[in-house]
Amino acid sequence: MAIQTPTAELEPQFSSPDANPTPWPKARELLEKAEVYWLSTVRPDGRPHVAPLIAVWLDGVLYFCTGPGERKAQNLVRNPHCVVTTGCNALGQGLDLVVEGEAARVTDETRLQRVADAYVSKYGDDWRFTVRDGAFHGDGQRSRGQRSRGQRGPRVRGSSNEGVWLRQEQAVQPDPLAVLAMVGVANTRRILMTNSAIDAKVGNYATVNGLNMYYEVHGSGRPLILLHGGISNIVSDFGKVLPALAQNRQVIAIEQQAHGRTADIDRPLSTEHMAEDTATLLAQLNIENADFFGYSMGAAIALQIAIQRPHLVRKLVLAAVAYNREGFHPGILDGIEALKPEDMDGSPFQEEYARIAPHPENWPGTIKRIQEWARDFQGSPAEAVQSVKAPTLVIIGDSDVIRPEHAVEVFRLMGGGVAGDVVGLPDSQLAVLPGTTHITLVHRADWLNSMVAEFLDAPMPADK
Repeated sequence: MAIQTPTAELEPQFSSPDANPTPWPKARELLEKAEVYWLSTVRPDGRPHVAPLIAVWLDGVLYFCTGPGERKAQNLVRNPHCVVTTGCNALGQGLDLVVEGEAARVTDETRLQRVADAYVSKYGDDWRFTVRDGAFHGDGQRSRGQRSRGQRGPRVRGSSNEGVWLRQEQAVQPDPLAVLAMVGVANTRRILMTNSAIDAKVGNYATVNGLNMYYEVHGSGRPLILLHGGISNIVSDFGKVLPALAQNRQVIAIEQQAHGRTADIDRPLSTEHMAEDTATLLAQLNIENADFFGYSMGAAIALQIAIQRPHLVRKLVLAAVAYNREGFHPGILDGIEALKPEDMDGSPFQEEYARIAPHPENWPGTIKRIQEWARDFQGSPAEAVQSVKAPTLVIIGDSDVIRPEHAVEVFRLMGGGVAGDVVGLPDSQLAVLPGTTHITLVHRADWLNSMVAEFLDAPMPADK
């Protein structure tokens, strides 16, 4: 089972028999509306450090800021793992919330401006920042070095009745404030909120070409990149195969622009853009060479990467791939063009989008984006496909939206379609799944897991 929205669970040892677990939406609302939070980090010598701060919740991520000289900032440079606590301090009422994750520095100024606007919206003009050079800067009001309104007294460690300072003392020339995103909050597995995902791995966000791009990392070993199809996401397309694939691999599953947990931006949706986004993310993750498993639109992205960045690709699994417009059955692309958002109401795609997207109301926009992609998709010349040297497994359903003749053509361009008994087996393979449509292809977990694992685990041609 792939990562889901956290499920609420109670620890029986510390709960009343008639207690009910708090659902995640209510906890998330508290996380968003709380005004004061307590950040716990680890000092270099292993001792804990706890500091109060203010924060904003935006697009499923908790953001806070800190000056480079502050203790918490220095701690996070050495160890990004941290815990944020908020809620109520009364014994018999209210909700206390503890979440854990990692703090990741945010430098994209478009994203920073949205966070700065969220600070003003939540806390007022006393907390107005300007954005430049990848950081927050104070504007001379209370945005830096000031005591929080309504709080009093000196900062006294361990005191509960003297009030606290949310910022350090006024500096003559205040340093810029680094903004950090609390990654993994939505998948915490503390006592209050537990995650039912595979081995409790958490999702992450990265700033990529203007996107707040969501990805997940599962398992360890040789990296395998999963690229989903149009109007879909990680869970819908790979939920049934990911657990087995992650048993002996580091699986990195990515959600593209306007899909899943990655919000849309003002930019056309194209195979070229998504291939560039994927390659940029992998560079940030220090992935220099990997296997790729793409489905449908994701297969087109994987093929584009193999053509333009062959050094990145070790092996390819292309499920339901079209390398040009002729790869689709007649009428398929026209049908996508005529699709209306309401046509998908109640479908698994629409319901999953409503559940996980940062802006569920943008579903019609995602439909427009996939129409844009289908309308502008031209693919690559046959010569470009033929230039790919990575061993490739081509997979298709026998009743797919991709023509079976096209799958065979891709297989031949990849070096297949030869008399193996005479000249030897080619480096590439072809699999046609019987009784399988385009949508049901990714649900054939038993078949996919066995053939994909065997293909990826086989020696590379040079190692045979």
